[in-house]
Amino acid sequence: MKKEILIIALTLFLTSFISAAVINADNTNVGCSDITGTPYCTIQAAVNAATSGDVVNVSAGTYNENIVIDKGLNLIGSPGNSPGPGPNAPVLDGLGTVGRAITINGGVSNVKIQGFEITDYRNSGLSGGIGSGVLAWNSVGISNIEILDNYFHDLGWSAVLFGNEGQSLHGNILVENNLIKDIAFYSIELTNTKNSIVRENTVTGGIGVVYTTVLTENTDDGILIQSQVHTGLGHTVNNVTVQKNILNGSFERAGIELLAWDSTDSLTSELDGIEVRDNSVENALRGIYVFSVGANADIDNVDIANNILDGNSDGIQIR
Repeated sequence: MKKEILIIALTLFLTSFISAAVINADNTNVGCSDITGTPYCTIQAAVNAATSGDVVNVSAGTYNENIVIDKGLNLIGSPGNSPGPGPNAPVLDGLGTVGRAITINGGVSNVKIQGFEITDYRNSGLSGGIGSGVLAWNSVGISNIEILDNYFHDLGWSAVLFGNEGQSLHGNILVENNLIKDIAFYSIELTNTKNSIVRENTVTGGIGVVYTTVLTENTDDGILIQSQVHTGLGHTVNNVTVQKNILNGSFERAGIELLAWDSTDSLTSELDGIEVRDNSVENALRGIYVFSVGANADIDNVDIANNILDGNSDGIQIR
């Protein structure tokens, strides 16, 4: 009996190991082909060829793409040891056009995006979220997403944006060790996202960041953690940690903002169990901003401790 159990366990292990393929994208390789994949020329072709659980390795080079991820996979460039990617990071460059660098579709889980430089995507001026580095604004929840070791700069909306209008909750999002500067609106935004961590990112606010192809904006927030309800049944966002981030520069709202917003005046929109610890915020309008708006918006059980707040117009503001 023990022997049979061992054989079954070994078979399951080998099946799991064999099923995870490594797929390569390298547009500097003269032999690259999006048909044969030896290697693929574009990242999107490599993603399309992958199955759930695969690793897509992207070599150094500049890729002018708008990538859509519709399955769980690891998208790996050049991982770094300090905030930002390693020395051979591939560059996703939007060339100043309207679009998003990477979109994660609703219902997708188990995605890692690590070791990229992402820059120069713009907003149309008509729709929020466009112009972001990583965008997952979905009515259907997503979970288990890691955004690690990337360099986001000169983007027309956010570096990292997860959320929706209140239809569902996302969960288990890790945003860690990224270098971020000159973002038009919210550098890191987790809206309606529970059980998540924003840790050890370095974020610099920008003045006159190009938002559309002609308009400019100043960065609103370095990090925004939000419960937002415009529709749905109402909800509580809980267990989010914001820790050991370094934020400096122009943030027109705050370095770190906790916001509960119920625009319906009838549905629950609550933040509960939020930790903001060991961060440094300098030269923002507010270091930390705790704000609720709407009849049923509420913020409870917030732990704000051991933060360095220097040169801000207000250190901590609660409204």
